[in-house]
Amino acid sequence: MAISTNGLQLVRIAGAVFNQRLSASDYSEILAANKTAAELDAWANAAVAAEFRNKTTTDIAKAVLANVGLSSIAGLEAWVAGQLTAGGGVAKAGATMLSLLNDYSNMSTTEAIYGASVATFNQKVANSQASSQTAGTATGTYAAVSAVAPAAPNANLPLTAGVDTTLVGGAGSDTYTATNTTLTAGDSLNGGEGTDTLSLTSILGGTYGAGARSIGVENLSVTATIGDATVDASGLVGLTKVTSVGSTQAVTVTGLTTIPSLELTGSSNNLTATMAAAAVIGAADSISIALNGAGTAASSTATVNANGVETINVASSGSASGSSTTSVTVASNTLTTLNVTGSAAARVAADLIGATALITGTVTSDDGAHDVEILNADVTDKLSVSMGAGNDTVRTGSIAAIHTIAGGDGTDTLRYTGATAVTLAATANVSGFETVTLSSTVANPSFAMTGAVSQL
Repeated sequence: MAISTNGLQLVRIAGAVFNQRLSASDYSEILAANKTAAELDAWANAAVAAEFRNKTTTDIAKAVLANVGLSSIAGLEAWVAGQLTAGGGVAKAGATMLSLLNDYSNMSTTEAIYGASVATFNQKVANSQASSQTAGTATGTYAAVSAVAPAAPNANLPLTAGVDTTLVGGAGSDTYTATNTTLTAGDSLNGGEGTDTLSLTSILGGTYGAGARSIGVENLSVTATIGDATVDASGLVGLTKVTSVGSTQAVTVTGLTTIPSLELTGSSNNLTATMAAAAVIGAADSISIALNGAGTAASSTATVNANGVETINVASSGSASGSSTTSVTVASNTLTTLNVTGSAAARVAADLIGATALITGTVTSDDGAHDVEILNADVTDKLSVSMGAGNDTVRTGSIAAIHTIAGGDGTDTLRYTGATAVTLAATANVSGFETVTLSSTVANPSFAMTGAVSQL
């Protein structure tokens, strides 16, 4: 027997009377304002009376029975209308319906006439409430709520080539598995509790996910092996992480309604995350990028594009990322700050191209050994590089008077790749590098360094 909490009663009346699955914001707002049974009765009376103004108790009964699938039972409409009339008519119909629905939900599911409908009603109410309790859930219809019980914890839920609307996650961390042929328009996934994942394997280039929707699914994992894969994430509400796993082709995720963390694992190609305009309206947006074995192949071109984000935090772990000939490039047209941390070796390039709003470009690292390259910096960028205690490498093609480039502790290397002759002591605050190497087209740029220089 279900305990008739205010939340359950609210979901029952929203579905049965209004054919509505409440949005997360409406659900929490109504409950917060109506904490007692008397308050909920008063709210229900006002809501039903407003919806059925100038109508009769028969109209209310007809709508309720249609919504819960009981219209075909002879005499039931008249009985419900009579109960509503006896309870005070349309003005008091909300409180009467709360009572009637509570009684209905607690009927035996083995009862000959109503048992099956009671089981369906209770499951849909449970699923509807779970959705309304999930942050980011939008308003929907009760008719579209699944009547299928959530899966067992940590379930594997494969999508089909048809429209999937009954995949409801359970209490654990569930995985929805899809391919380029099974993630289709109309698919509706409900992650339920836990940290859930939509895992997409694409073996054909194209755009997928348009028209698909999910709530309560936190992770999107994409593997693209034949042709570039684009995932339309505009209907995937509440994503907190996007991963490219072993992709040998470019992965692009568009329409993200939030800024998720990004991860490249065993990936040798591009991951582009395009946030919806509303997700990057701030002046201090940040994104975290995790690297594990990305960009290590000689032909790899691993790039992470996160336009609109000001701060990029890169952490390397597991296998090394980047190599002596390749780097993992992070780019944003508003990039101002790059923080590099992690225990694994990583060669990371920060691309400042198009960063017209750049006020200060700051690069920092922790005590690990990091190899950081600054791409497309110019003399107007207030570049500030401060490395940590490891044996770091900084590569840059621009050194100007307003730049500050510090190697920090450890045995550090500065690699200058620019095409302009510079005298460091005169044009920049450059310090803490034990080695300087030149890969410049300028014949003999003049250098004067702070600290010991073992190679020019």
